[in-house]
Amino acid sequence: MGWLRIVAAVATGILGATLSAASAQASAGAGVAANPVVLAGDAHPGQTYSLPGLYIVNTGTESGIYSARVQRLRSAQGLDVPADWVQFEGNEVFLVPRAHATLPMTLTVPVRARLGYYGSDLVVATLGSRRLGSAIVGAAAATPLHFTVAPAAGGLPGDPAFWLVGGGTVVVAALVWGWRRSRIRLRFERG
Repeated sequence: MGWLRIVAAVATGILGATLSAASAQASAGAGVAANPVVLAGDAHPGQTYSLPGLYIVNTGTESGIYSARVQRLRSAQGLDVPADWVQFEGNEVFLVPRAHATLPMTLTVPVRARLGYYGSDLVVATLGSRRLGSAIVGAAAATPLHFTVAPAAGGLPGDPAFWLVGGGTVVVAALVWGWRRSRIRLRFERG
């Protein structure tokens, strides 16, 4: 009976070491396309645009769920891209090791958006990261996002100052035209 216990203990030790080694070599990985996501042409206030798809790849050895978000990671030129301007279609993607997917995105520019150049990052990260001892294993990758918000075609930008100045000019012109047509004459005297 003593040798049976020794064989069971050795078998248990080998099994435990094998599982531990397999667990230690498992990795979470995330990758994105190296090229920045750039809107072809200018964006205009009050409009929605389809952005090029965000290419995501599981570079790890374990399956995982990946999610994307807008977040400025580095100091870059331009205005920050508000996260709610970019919508991801099917934000969570399940990928087996070495698999990839393209995440469709749209950009919605509010009517009162500031005109100018915008820059930020698209960050893809694993969800439900594993806990190994006291460490949490997860992965993330990022690629830049760039676009320019310009006045809308026809010179009708979403800038409120344009409408105030333009509207004020129209009101003054209408008053001058109406005064001339009314034949009312004003005489000023010093006295």
